[in-house]
Amino acid sequence: MKKQLNKILIINLLSKNKGFTLIELLVVVIIVGVLSAVALPNYVAQIGKARETEAKTGLGAIAHSQQAYHFETQSFYSDSNLQELGVNSVGQYYSYTADNTANGSKAIHTAYATDPDNSGARDFSIGVYYSVPNYSQTLCIASSVDENGTTSSVIAQTDGSCSGGNSIH
Repeated sequence: MKKQLNKILIINLLSKNKGFTLIELLVVVIIVGVLSAVALPNYVAQIGKARETEAKTGLGAIAHSQQAYHFETQSFYSDSNLQELGVNSVGQYYSYTADNTANGSKAIHTAYATDPDNSGARDFSIGVYYSVPNYSQTLCIASSVDENGTTSSVIAQTDGSCSGGNSIH
């Protein structure tokens, strides 16, 4: 009797079709599709934020160089050649503009994303100010990704406010 049951069990196990049904596969495909539709935009936004650190670092270097230059000459550097300050004007994702109107009390520089559509990065601007005896800075970030990639949509103002974006402290 036991041998007969074992034989029937083995025959039943071997005769069953193995694999997934079409419905099971469709359910899995739908779940993967929903998860990727939710996760992909968040992933792209995080890549953009990571690339924005280049602008923050570059503008920070420009601001420190401007402060050192002002400390020595009592005026901010106003030429368009940022390499004189020891700073590159082009990065991997950003280009930096010089302030040709810099004077003894302020200098404003911008960083604009060179390929905003693909990088997802926003524009930045920094204002460096001197009022005896202190230096101060205002870092501005654009409210959204700027589409043109040639000019900045956010500008730090001479009064320390931001035009076209928000101030970061």
